[in-house]
Amino acid sequence: MTRPIAPLILSSAGSEPQRPLARPPLPLATLPEGRRRSWQYAVSTIDNRGRVAETSVVRALGWAAGTRLHVREQGRLIVAVLDEQGVFQISQTGHLLIPVAVRRWADLRPGDRVLLAGDPDRKLIVVHPPEAIDAMVEQLHAIRLGDPL
Repeated sequence: MTRPIAPLILSSAGSEPQRPLARPPLPLATLPEGRRRSWQYAVSTIDNRGRVAETSVVRALGWAAGTRLHVREQGRLIVAVLDEQGVFQISQTGHLLIPVAVRRWADLRPGDRVLLAGDPDRKLIVVHPPEAIDAMVEQLHAIRLGDPL
């Protein structure tokens, strides 16, 4: 491999050319160590019947219409897990349906935007209501930026 030729800087006095001062390399950003899981994400809206409009996460898990699920509220998050004996199922149009009792427990209302996080390895989708998204963002900002915004 050939080395590039360093530029010459001529002094204003007309004396001999000078080489630029060598500078240390700029620091590189620290990157995370990589993803531990193959999570699939989407942001979507819940309608008045509890349907989540986004279907890409459902499809990424290989779930189709009629796939049976166990859906529960856990820590104000909604967890939908593949369960052959499950009472709930993916709708005929491929939407995740969140039962009314679970929506009430998680304080979800029609029109709320939610974050879907699908984990194909564990065959589950976690639905994060706005309150949970706010808490995650505030915590991450406090850690990474020093103070919450």
